[in-house]
Amino acid sequence: MTDITETICSPTGFPTYADMHELFDPFYEIPGTVILPPQFTLSDPVWPDTNAPDMQLEQTISEFVNGQLTGVLASFTKVATDYLGIDPSSILPDIPGFPGYNLISIVEGKFDEMVEVAAQKLRDDIQYYKSLIPLMPTPTYPMMNVPTWDAVATVQTAINSNYQSVTQVIQNLVNWIASIADIGGMGPPPTYPTLDQIYSLLPPNPTLYDLTRITIPGFGFQLSMPVPLMPRTNIPSYDFTQGLKNMYSGMSNLTMATIDQWVRDHFGLQFPVPVYCIPVYIRPPEIPIP
Repeated sequence: MTDITETICSPTGFPTYADMHELFDPFYEIPGTVILPPQFTLSDPVWPDTNAPDMQLEQTISEFVNGQLTGVLASFTKVATDYLGIDPSSILPDIPGFPGYNLISIVEGKFDEMVEVAAQKLRDDIQYYKSLIPLMPTPTYPMMNVPTWDAVATVQTAINSNYQSVTQVIQNLVNWIASIADIGGMGPPPTYPTLDQIYSLLPPNPTLYDLTRITIPGFGFQLSMPVPLMPRTNIPSYDFTQGLKNMYSGMSNLTMATIDQWVRDHFGLQFPVPVYCIPVYIRPPEIPIP
């Protein structure tokens, strides 16, 4: 039997994990093999030494949200810098812990390079390296010791941290354009919380469920994810770290949606919001020939 191909596209320019989980959830129950492609912030396979189909699918859902966000950030940055006549590489901040890598690096497909850098750094000095990425819990997955998982999660979280900085750069660019047009700019954005501030809202030994019960001050953001995260695989520390990562990307998406709406309301125009899509291949199970 031949493979079946489905194309999954973001239903909105600023999707949440819940939006994408609704689209991908049926794949957990499909008989046969679901083949998932790499993304901006995801390798194929996710971990070279782990065969975990449910976790690969969950990673696909999480990083699809970041894939859409990557496209939006790149689009908004290009439009604003083209208008202002400046080089985007001159204003985009480096990803924390990865000097020389920024949003452009992600768009150019440098994620695997960064995972190799992270793996080496984590072997050399894990405490120093993680101190550069304040949003990352130490260890990445509490109660677990899987170096390849740590390297991937470290890069993904560093990118999430960087995207928070990029949203602030984009707001500054929008305010620059607003000043040229002689209209008032946007007000100051909400302050992204630190990891310690998030933990202060949680009980001791928090779980993903606890993360879904809090609201982030200033953003009014509340995480919506299934608990447990996967139907057949229950790893609480994995679920919690994935929840943190999606909380960060959710706040960045909320910020970008606010910027997009402000531009529409005050300039009467809209930045181009790309629609992110990926192919999903389904290989039906082989039927034995009697």
